[in-house]
Amino acid sequence: MKNKNSFAYYLNKFLTVYIPSLKNYSSRTFEEYCRVFTIFLRFIAFTQPQKARRFNLEDFSKDCIEDFLIYLKDERGNCNRTINQRLAAINSFCNFVIFESPIEMYELQRIMTIPYRKVELGEMAYTTAEGIRLVLNQINQDSTKGFRDFTMFAFMFDTGARVSEVCDMTPQNLRLTNPDIAIIHGKGNKTRIVPLQIEEAKRLKKYMKINSLDSPKKMDNPLFPNNRGAKLTRQSINRILKEYVNKARSINPMLIPDKFSSHSIRHSSAMALLNSGVNMIYIRDILGHSSVSTTEIYLHADSLQKREAIKAVLDIEEDTTIIKKWKSPGILDWLNSQKY
Repeated sequence: MKNKNSFAYYLNKFLTVYIPSLKNYSSRTFEEYCRVFTIFLRFIAFTQPQKARRFNLEDFSKDCIEDFLIYLKDERGNCNRTINQRLAAINSFCNFVIFESPIEMYELQRIMTIPYRKVELGEMAYTTAEGIRLVLNQINQDSTKGFRDFTMFAFMFDTGARVSEVCDMTPQNLRLTNPDIAIIHGKGNKTRIVPLQIEEAKRLKKYMKINSLDSPKKMDNPLFPNNRGAKLTRQSINRILKEYVNKARSINPMLIPDKFSSHSIRHSSAMALLNSGVNMIYIRDILGHSSVSTTEIYLHADSLQKREAIKAVLDIEEDTTIIKKWKSPGILDWLNSQKY
């Protein structure tokens, strides 16, 4: 029989039933939620050792969570963005418990009133198509590893894929017959289809043939494996990229930002499409954003000097017209005329 006041009972059901089955979240999201509550329980063991083994829902209070957020900031050095992600996981747990046991609603809703911390939008790190070419030119394609790296980073720029999505790519995710496409599994188990440029498709065919990845027996293998045949990690891809980025920066520091990671390639891809006049809806679909409002961050980073940069890479006719239909002078005039 369950203990209706047991924090452990609800946390177990939240992580083993609600997240993977009822919400069908990805394994990556599951791991992140587990990490949040592991950190939380360590915080309880550190600050309230007498309650650590018998922590109940009545101890899971607004004051407790506020102290936890302070701990994340002061002791773990987490930034506001990370703290907000932790708080979002806690709020998701609160919603689950309310559904399971409405009698707990009052205190859990108090937790959910804790405001998210303000996150300042930092400068977006990206480069032009010329900058991407400079990075790629630092790779020795004559070696097996070099050709893998070149193909992988070119694929990232061509598709705008997240580094985690590249890690999970397999040969069966590619359709290299006209039209050439990549099937990318993204956040929240969402799948999107991204067209590949002709040159990228040719390069992938050559790469797969050299590495025998076009064999039916290897369709489930990592598309970009490490030297042991296992899939690369996000950390290892960033480490590989850093070597080439440093070489490129030494040649032309004006082209390569001081902070440039694998995610910067995704930003560079999006900016290349935007500066070529590609519709925001299309860019949203390529990047796998859930809302076009997320994609609009690239509007703020736009720059006229990059208008011509992508033509040699993506062969897309330019249309610089971006109409913002939501702007209504009539409404603005009316608001300005009101006296408050």
